[in-house]
Amino acid sequence: MRLLDDAALAELGRDPVERVRDALARGDLERATDLAARARRGWSRSIEGFRVWIVHALAFLTDRFGATAAGGALARVTEVTDAWTPWSTEPAPAPTGTPLLDGLLADARTARDDHDRWLDGVCALLTHVYRTHGIDALRESMEYAGDETLLAWMPDDITRDPVARVRTWAAMLQGNFATVRVEEDDERFVIVQEPCGSCGRQLLSGRHPGPFDHATVAEVAPITFDRGGVPVYRTHVAVMHFLVPEARLGVPWPVVACPRGTVAAPCRLHLYKDPLDPAALADAAALRDG
Repeated sequence: MRLLDDAALAELGRDPVERVRDALARGDLERATDLAARARRGWSRSIEGFRVWIVHALAFLTDRFGATAAGGALARVTEVTDAWTPWSTEPAPAPTGTPLLDGLLADARTARDDHDRWLDGVCALLTHVYRTHGIDALRESMEYAGDETLLAWMPDDITRDPVARVRTWAAMLQGNFATVRVEEDDERFVIVQEPCGSCGRQLLSGRHPGPFDHATVAEVAPITFDRGGVPVYRTHVAVMHFLVPEARLGVPWPVVACPRGTVAAPCRLHLYKDPLDPAALADAAALRDG
């Protein structure tokens, strides 16, 4: 059964800045102010998420390999984030004459650059772990960090109403600077990222492997969807959305259909209305085998 009409689905995919622009055009300053605050919170959470991921991955390295190993990884992250340059050289947006909108456009540009800098920092860390300690340590580091971050939210998320869930996931992806649209059928919502805000934009910008030589994980292994040739950042999808949830819930959380190889094709999240629907497991198996 459909839960949202076409207009509601289209609204979920609207860019946050455009929502603010439309509210201002309607003369609804209160609504525009609220939407701008929500957009800033979403961007801030995505940036903080990368920074916290690094902190917990370094804690894993300290526990597993000692302080010297963690120090080497931190040095590499610092080297990359200090040398970082923006992915895009597009000019700043022209002033609109509306202080609220101009401030939001400037903040969006700053937040996007901060997001991209810390994503490169995460990729530098994952690359260091992979090349220094191997694929098993890479997986363990993501399991460790995931349990302290994204996976800690999983038990609460699967108890929520499906409409609340799709609204939250769509907003979270937009906070990650993805361009999204939302579709629905009787069993699930599908959030299409085109491009995804992280590795999709990174690949489109020529920043994988890019100047920091981010790794592509070559081995055919569970964290490469049993195929190999996966950008190092995408391996977290296999760990945090498939391997750990399947072990704990029996299904993925949610099904994330990353593009194959090192291309920036659309990425789809299959968000089942019943989060424990066994169809999600079959869906994931088809993605791996197809």
